[in-house]
Amino acid sequence: MTGNNPEHAVLLAYAPARGRPALAAALALDAALAEVLRSTSEPVLGQIRLRWWDDALRALDGGPAPAVPVLADLAQAFADTGVRPSVLSGMTDGWSMLLEEEAFDAETLDRQGRLRGGPLFEACGQMFGAQPDDPLI
Repeated sequence: MTGNNPEHAVLLAYAPARGRPALAAALALDAALAEVLRSTSEPVLGQIRLRWWDDALRALDGGPAPAVPVLADLAQAFADTGVRPSVLSGMTDGWSMLLEEEAFDAETLDRQGRLRGGPLFEACGQMFGAQPDDPLI
């Protein structure tokens, strides 16, 4: 699911076994969202495509996945975790802002990382049993 990304392989190797499929599916989603940016020459078209992904992720909570392998894998992997797939929909906002910005200063990249990574880390925390008040270190 995560291709040949060595960082993903290490992350998955150290993740608790019960959540590995869901984590792999979430990382595949992130890669699919990144591909929207790589394959988009017009920001407006990229925004439309990211909005579609956002809508599709939100719809996973109440119905079947569209005929898109990344979403089908995500729905299946998240089914036994107790985590709603829609929690990842916010990742689209992080990717979207890269379509809007012309220059990427440190503040912009920090905000993008929080918008993109926040939902991913929230989902992982829930799936691996972290509590909201658990210390970060």
